[in-house]
Amino acid sequence: MKAALIPPKGYESTAHQYSSIHLGLPIPDCVNNPDYVQYLQDAHGKSHYIIMDNGCAEGQLVDPEAMLRFAKFVGADEVVAPDVMGNMAETLRLTQEFEQNHKHGFNVMGVLQGQNREEIEHLLACYYDMDINTIGIPKVLIRKSGDRIRSGVARMIQDTYKHRFAIHLLGLSSKFPTEMHDVDFPSRIRSMDSAQPYKVSEDDVTLQYSTIHHKRREDYFREFKWMNSTLLRINIMTFIGWAEKHD
Repeated sequence: MKAALIPPKGYESTAHQYSSIHLGLPIPDCVNNPDYVQYLQDAHGKSHYIIMDNGCAEGQLVDPEAMLRFAKFVGADEVVAPDVMGNMAETLRLTQEFEQNHKHGFNVMGVLQGQNREEIEHLLACYYDMDINTIGIPKVLIRKSGDRIRSGVARMIQDTYKHRFAIHLLGLSSKFPTEMHDVDFPSRIRSMDSAQPYKVSEDDVTLQYSTIHHKRREDYFREFKWMNSTLLRINIMTFIGWAEKHD
């Protein structure tokens, strides 16, 4: 599994130094930051894989046309179809509308929102019949520390649909910040994304298996905050190692 790093303002270039897959955000703080745009364009120049998120997890769901324009501008490979946290029906409606009304030319990630196994399985069956390349398993499915639900869902996808979909884990839950270390994920999960090593480094903490949740500050993409570069490198390599152990 590859880790897509989510860097804060001032540390954009570190992401493509350590990883070859990236999750871009089309929200104003990122789109209006020349260094952020350059980071994604540089990653494209290195033939890295770029996923363009839709802003839902940031509470800033971006208009699909604006998302697609930014995706084209930075050379993204994949876009995340619109979704609504915890709402299977509305996510399906928005994803179907996105597929029908937007000619994009990208690989598409459908997000697996739902309140129970029945809703998750129904949405997967719908995605199977759509032009969906990747399933995004969101962190909102996690309800408590130690919850193995995302691993179970990934295994179900692989068992039922074989090689039909790539799989991406969308973020880390504040309820289970050591999920990458603690959970035994199946080996064919492509990628996941997180700001975890940066948030921990900003608080001058070494990333460990017992690390508690570190909240991302509201101005994370807007204001620079200094951190120790050696500690950041150590924490990034630790986190990447946690992800790669699932290969």
